[in-house]
Parts: sequence; structure tokens; C-alpha cells
Amino acid sequence: MATPSAQSPSWTGNNIWIQDEWTDEDKSKARDQLASESQRQTAGQALTDFGRNASTNWNVFYQQNKTNFFKDRHYLHKAFPEEFGWLYDDSASDGTIRKDKRIVEIGCGVGNAILPLLEQHSELVKRFKELNSDASPPQLHIHALDFAPTAVKLLKDDPRFQSASKKGRATAHVYDASSMHPSTISIPGNPGGTSQQHTLTNSADIAILLFCLSAIGPHPSPALDRAARHACAMLKPGGTLLIRDYGRLDEGKNISYIMHLMISSLLS
Repeated sequence: MATPSAQSPSWTGNNIWIQDEWTDEDKSKARDQLASESQRQTAGQALTDFGRNASTNWNVFYQQNKTNFFKDRHYLHKAFPEEFGWLYDDSASDGTIRKDKRIVEIGCGVGNAILPLLEQHSELVKRFKELNSDASPPQLHIHALDFAPTAVKLLKDDPRFQSASKKGRATAHVYDASSMHPSTISIPGNPGGTSQQHTLTNSADIAILLFCLSAIGPHPSPALDRAARHACAMLKPGGTLLIRDYGRLDEGKNISYIMHLMISSLLS
């Protein structure tokens, strides 16, 4: 399983993917933690209740924590250089033609992933102007989706989002991937170039799911299946689906498991 190494500085370098070799002892400790009788007894009803009312509970969570809980993700161009590396490259100022990009993030929260992308695109536009280039950088259009209305409102209140929204480069919507087809979300501007309204179906070059699918459970489940199908339905033919999430017996998954207990206890 490829994971960021806790001992290696490469998490902030050019290569963040490190092959993490688990020993039998590591696996045994992880299984013991997951099978802990006390954790199982505590978690069972708490996580069931949390998942049953996930939208409401996450909404209350964001009401309480605002934008202070999760940090901005500034590593996407390192983890996925083919998809986001161009945002840090002004070589197209020489007149090289590049295609505009339309990105959808499902489970965007308060925008910790998409806001740094919008911010970096603004920097790219500024560099093109400083170079007095006749070329224009590829346009970046982002559509952010989350099922917590408070999270979407907090995102819309961010100055970086507001600046992009005024230019028609960003929208945010309350959306539950497990129950809503992307055709229910209307967005301005057609990928083909016209100005008429269209939906998210077959609209995105890239769809991002960061620690989103693991929040939809249990696994497997019809809800998880629908969410995965809806994510794929947002992509253009040849589009790219980017997923970063927990793996079985992943240490981060164990931490997330406990964090969900903490969140559910705060909301009870």
C-alpha cells in the first residue's frame, strides 16, 4: 500500500508516494485495535447513529467548528502531477495551446482542496500578465459539492471562492452523492462553449473524492454503489477519477474511526 511516510520528508517534496511495508506485527496490532471489545461496544451504536443522520450531524459539526478543523490541502499537484501540475507551470506563456479544465469535487467540505487550486490558478494568471504573454492560461472551472449546507455556505463565504465565482469559475452546491444523480445539479456555461445552462452529467475532466467514499457506509452498500456510479457519471468520456482514501487496516483509517466516535459524542 502506497502511503506518505511519517519519517520521510518526501511528503513535502516532489514524490509523496512511499511504499509502506507492513510487518506481521503491524498487521496484528491493527487487527487487535479494530477488534477491541471496548471499541466495538462503544462504536457500534455511535457510528450507526452518526451514519444514519450523517448530513445533519456533519452540518452541526461545521456549525460548531466552522473552517477551523481541517487544513488546506496544498499537495494535490504533487500527488497527481498530470492533473494539477500545470497550475504551477507558466511555460504555456510561450503560446502552447492547453485545454481548459473543469473539475468537480464530491465531499468538498469547506473547500480545503479546491480553494488552494483556485488560489494557484489566480497566481498563474498573474504570472502570465507579468510575462506580458499574448497567450492566456487554461481556464479552471470548479464545482464543489457537499451534503452539509453549513459547509457549502462557509465555502461560499471564502474570499477566494467569491472571487472565482464572480468570474464564473466556481460554483458550490448542496449535494448527496449517495442519493442524487448529477443531472439534478445545474451549472452555467456549456463545456462545448455555449452559455446555456447544463448539468453536471458528463461535464467534468476530473472528479475528486478525498476521504469521501469511506464516509459512506457500510461497505459494501447500495448507498456506496450509487455514490460511485454518480461520481463516474459526472465525467466526460476519457475523464479522470481521483480517489484518495483509507485502506483496510490503514493506520489513518483507525484514527478516522476513533475521530468519528469523538465527533458523534460531541454531537450527542
